[in-house]
Amino acid sequence: MIVTPSKDAEFLNSVINDPTVRPSVWPGNGPLDAKALLDAGAVFLRAEHGGFLLEEKGPGLFEVHTVFLPEGRGSHALEACRDGMFHMFTTTPCVEVITRISKTNVAAKRLARSAGMKRLFQVEVGNFGVPDEIYSIRLDEWAFKDPRCVKAGEWFHGRFDPDHEDEPDHDRFVGATVEQIKGGQVDKALFFYNRWALMAGYASISLKSREPLVLDIVSHTVRWDGENMEVTPCR
Repeated sequence: MIVTPSKDAEFLNSVINDPTVRPSVWPGNGPLDAKALLDAGAVFLRAEHGGFLLEEKGPGLFEVHTVFLPEGRGSHALEACRDGMFHMFTTTPCVEVITRISKTNVAAKRLARSAGMKRLFQVEVGNFGVPDEIYSIRLDEWAFKDPRCVKAGEWFHGRFDPDHEDEPDHDRFVGATVEQIKGGQVDKALFFYNRWALMAGYASISLKSREPLVLDIVSHTVRWDGENMEVTPCR
């Protein structure tokens, strides 16, 4: 991971108010101060040359503001964006990330699309006198795009079923579920997987115990203790 959750308002403000960044953040004059947003619970994911500020707009809905100095733009920002999504979707209640981009900001739209976001709609009255475009990525869409989900699903299936049939999409959803559980988002993870299982024709999983964490996955019970997982066949 190249992003780290941070409450460092001084660093964030130094990036936001840099003359190479400030004109694209918000119209008007005078410095901006993000401390109040951080104190109110906004998430700041810090990278080497900037980062992402995410405000919760509603249950599970986060709006991201991307701020990078010139030396952090391009491939570094894209890699940081992908790590940031992994963090948000696996360790927080986030189920959708949106961003608002001025229609004329070609570079920002390119970054959003490269990170897997898609354009939803246009807001005619934008912050900079031109329309804004709203881009979004949901939890299930992210699960299809991040290769770490497939790897986690393969790892999980390999723990109790070495001969598990190769099903990449199944691995993606199982892997995304595993990463959410490891990130402490157990209830979100179970809802996420069971919703997919209903559509795909798989059995749902259930919570047998929270402390310690024990899951019933029909054919086995899974006990999780931090990074350690104990799998027991159901008889």
